[in-house]
Amino acid sequence: MRYRTKPTYVEALQYTGDNADECLKFCKGKRGESRYNYGAGALIITFESAPDIWVFPTEWIIKDGDNFSAIGNERFEEQYEPVTLEIPPKILQLAKKAVKQRGAIKKLSKEELKAWVQQLVEDTVNAND
Repeated sequence: MRYRTKPTYVEALQYTGDNADECLKFCKGKRGESRYNYGAGALIITFESAPDIWVFPTEWIIKDGDNFSAIGNERFEEQYEPVTLEIPPKILQLAKKAVKQRGAIKKLSKEELKAWVQQLVEDTVNAND
């Protein structure tokens, strides 16, 4: 019998060399130091209860559950693709109706409404992971 792997959904952030603070916040880690010089622009991220990770410019930080790792850009592009959620028109209609009824949210353009619903769906999916 043949098998294939199930799709894996991860969060990812690319380290550019200029966004160390954003990467640290993403990982909820701290900036580490090393007595070794592994190259200009290397970022060491330390954790309280997990091994440190080293990230170099253009590499991606992958969050898979509570685990973080770093992979090169080429491998990232081979393994992953952006996930966009298609929101059915009926859901958009219901969301618009809910927004009007509650009046808590200003009038939204169609694109703003789509973004709002997509964020709501993503938050719901992430809460159920």
